Amino acid sequence: MNAPDRPALDEAHRLAVLRELGVLDTGREAAFDALVACAARLSGCPVSLIGLVDADRLWFKASVGLDLEQLPREPSCCEHAIRAAGPLVVEDLRADERFAAHPLVAGAPGLRFYAGQPLCIDGAVVGTLSVLDHRPRAVDAGTLDALAQLGRAAVELLQSRRRLRDATAQRERLLDFAHAAGDWMWESDAEHRYLWLSDAFEAQTGLPADPLVGRPIADAALLDERGEPLPGDPRLHALLAAGQAFTRVITAKPTPRGLLLLSRSAVPVHGFGWVEPSVLKPRSSASARSRAWNAGTNTAARFPRASSSRYRRTCWSKAGTFSPTSIRMR
Repeated sequence: MNAPDRPALDEAHRLAVLRELGVLDTGREAAFDALVACAARLSGCPVSLIGLVDADRLWFKASVGLDLEQLPREPSCCEHAIRAAGPLVVEDLRADERFAAHPLVAGAPGLRFYAGQPLCIDGAVVGTLSVLDHRPRAVDAGTLDALAQLGRAAVELLQSRRRLRDATAQRERLLDFAHAAGDWMWESDAEHRYLWLSDAFEAQTGLPADPLVGRPIADAALLDERGEPLPGDPRLHALLAAGQAFTRVITAKPTPRGLLLLSRSAVPVHGFGWVEPSVLKPRSSASARSRAWNAGTNTAARFPRASSSRYRRTCWSKAGTFSPTSIRMR
């Protein structure tokens, strides 16, 4: 049973999509291995493969029942399957002139049956999820439907690798940006406990980051641009709990290097966050120290003394992967 042919392949687009996935020549992964094992079990076939069709080879991301890393693209069944408008089924490979001379059909292991589900991403068929047997056989509609469902799962796995790679690249760019700016970033959960702090945290504050992981972010009074308490005594924790985006909220933070005024911004997110720079310029170290103390920051830490009467410090922070009520801070 052969599916009708597709229109002519846009090979340049197909190869671009395949390579953009970044999966070729990667190692085995449990999720893909589980898919081929499930396909073999559901179909009753001893062999199942996830094959990706490169320019001149068929490369296997996962396999069960056949220990192969790759094959020449021609005259593979997958080469024909990526041109089919639906699943390609060959009930007896030896009786089909397209495949009778294939080494895996004419010789060991003597494959006779093939059913392949095309894996389509961004309008391009990049490969197939297939099942094979050593004897000729027919296939029922239930088996083909199961193969199609597993094929959709394979496509989702391939696309998730791309999404993960893109997210990782974005995270690295944000880290580079923050390092260049001298800020720190952090992640917290919905209960405002630190999950992670960047290396710049210790460099800026003199406080080690590791002991803070798992501990709650310290609450603090919100200050105006002069370092004085805002009317109504609003607090940082209440602002975070509201789950609303905010920018340039000022708080004071005691550190071994002095009492720092921080400008914070935040948005609720489910992924890694980023921040904009903010610079605080109190009129003098004495006035800034006084305002921070009046804001309720009960600490013996002091602003570092400077040779000039003006004090300037830039501090950022960041947060990331949370529950729906979590906050990304900078």
